[in-house]
Amino acid sequence: MSWFFGISTTSRAIPTVEAALRKRKWKYVRVSDDMILTGVESDSGKYSIVLANETGKKTLQIVFNKILAGEDLHNLLRNGRLPVFCVHESAGDSAAEVAAVCERLLAENYRIAVGHFERDPEDGEIRFVITIPYRDRFLSIDQVDWSLSLGIRTLDRVMPQLHRMVGR
Repeated sequence: MSWFFGISTTSRAIPTVEAALRKRKWKYVRVSDDMILTGVESDSGKYSIVLANETGKKTLQIVFNKILAGEDLHNLLRNGRLPVFCVHESAGDSAAEVAAVCERLLAENYRIAVGHFERDPEDGEIRFVITIPYRDRFLSIDQVDWSLSLGIRTLDRVMPQLHRMVGR
């Protein structure tokens, strides 16, 4: 834990996130001392957003997941799976579709300056992650706010492409 004039710099990350979310007038749930769950509906759909303070790494990680809608959501919850957008052969996608989506994600990661896409090979979950290092500085409301805006804009650009690629 870092100290700056007697004040812990790591313990202020989550209160700063809360202040940024209040600034946006977003509802959220403080899951733990180091994690907040919120969500947003944008032009390309609904997204869950987890903001997690990684104290040991002195970073704030923001994870965006596309939430499925309608009947898919109900079925996934009933089956004990997360209701997030996945591209995987077990989800009915062809090997060619999976490969094309992976190639698209690689191209986007090459283009993007802040953040990156990830795909879990086990279940095909696709998410967008932004990590903000704060080291021995205070995390600012503006950093969190800007990162949220950047993540949403990136998802609005990329997710419709991925949906078209797999016919959903």
